[in-house]
Amino acid sequence: GSSRQLARGVQHGVEAHVLRQTYTAGGGLQLLRDLSAYRALVRALHDPDVDRQMEELREACAVLVIPPSSLRAVLDEGALGGRKDAQLVQLLELRSDWAVVKGLLPPALVPAHHPAG
Repeated sequence: GSSRQLARGVQHGVEAHVLRQTYTAGGGLQLLRDLSAYRALVRALHDPDVDRQMEELREACAVLVIPPSSLRAVLDEGALGGRKDAQLVQLLELRSDWAVVKGLLPPALVPAHHPAG
């Protein structure tokens, strides 16, 4: 129905918006709050698939606020919403401190080149 279309439209719009920004730690915290609000909207539209995907996005976006010194341990634990490595790196590249973070990642996760941003 139309509520399902609205839920999916919100999800796609939010994901696209998230991937267009660069985040400081404070900006990442605000994003997590905003994603919680968007998830509440989606939940009210009764689409469990989109609700789950929005929660996974919020969990994965936690990489934006984890201090660089703790990031490697968190990645090693795999506790970030079940995102694949490429998806996590895509989010990590959005950090304003990407140059620092990149040096802390396992070599297998570091992309060959980082797009200018």
